[in-house]
Amino acid sequence: MRYKQFYIILFSIAAFLLLVSLLWERKGIEEVIAEHELDMTLYSNYDNLYALAADEEQKSELNFLKANDVMGSGVWLREGLIIVGELPQDQRRLTLQAVRDKLETYTDDETLMKQLNLIAGAPDWLGAGDVGRVIYHLNDEGTDSIHFSYGVISYVHQDSNGAEQIELLNKPDSYENKTNVVNLTMPDYDITTNLAEMAKKAELIVEGQYKNKFGTTHRSGNFYSDEYTFVVDRVLFGDLDQSEISISIPSYQVYSLRQDDRLYEAKASGPYFEQIKAGKTYILFLRTQDGYDEYIQACLPFQISFDDQDMATLDFLRTISEDVKITPNGDKLIVKREALGIEHLDRISGMSREQIIEQLKTR
Repeated sequence: MRYKQFYIILFSIAAFLLLVSLLWERKGIEEVIAEHELDMTLYSNYDNLYALAADEEQKSELNFLKANDVMGSGVWLREGLIIVGELPQDQRRLTLQAVRDKLETYTDDETLMKQLNLIAGAPDWLGAGDVGRVIYHLNDEGTDSIHFSYGVISYVHQDSNGAEQIELLNKPDSYENKTNVVNLTMPDYDITTNLAEMAKKAELIVEGQYKNKFGTTHRSGNFYSDEYTFVVDRVLFGDLDQSEISISIPSYQVYSLRQDDRLYEAKASGPYFEQIKAGKTYILFLRTQDGYDEYIQACLPFQISFDDQDMATLDFLRTISEDVKITPNGDKLIVKREALGIEHLDRISGMSREQIIEQLKTR
């Protein structure tokens, strides 16, 4: 009899647990979320995080977090909640597959973010202002992320070179991608297309071919230079006792541009040439620079190239350069650098190699 009562009680418990399970499954997703919901509207700035700080150490950590303004106006929410103890130190992160699974029953961004917060605790970045950017990192390094922006949801992955690869996961039919163009003017360079002036500025004038490019160097500020080996066939002016020299030529400038609360680094080509070709004959106008072993350009332009018929072309940037960035919401950010625009002043292109060398002899 006691055994029968025991089994009845055991069966009743099992039935109760099954009933609870069935009822739980029938609860709407919004109701389940509401019981665990993070109210992100409370964290449009750091004020509420500071209010939750238990001591000066936590406030100091929040100060450090707030000072990281690389993303512009907004809050590093997940880390802030971990600092003040609202989330555990080992709070798990989202996986890309988990996001894809949630998108199969996608209704709107707000509901999806609430679902994701049940896993990740909070977004890593909660942007302020009208952009409404929300970012969930998939790893501690931040190289893989889920971005919400303008109703577009995307997966952003940084490859081994640091370049962003964008995969759009969800895009409203009503959203039209935009193209934003930033035009960069040419810096104020001392330019001459007069052969005699170019020769006057040079410490060394050589004829030969580029052998190879062996590196790129950060010179100063946002300037980068390409390093080349140049094989000297003939010295037209100056003292040189070697058959190969190293040349450092300004290649590009890096500009940081803010777009939709993010910073993008764009390369703006230098004005010195369109393209250097190995094996082609060049005449270079060079000088030395204190503190460096390599030769550098003596003027702008600084080199003349020759075709198979020994006809000259004065090398400089003739076409507009463009660096195209794709934002997480699929928009394009195009950074343009205008051409040098001195074609009408060029009297060197079209001359023969013999004519140029003859004029240089009278330097």
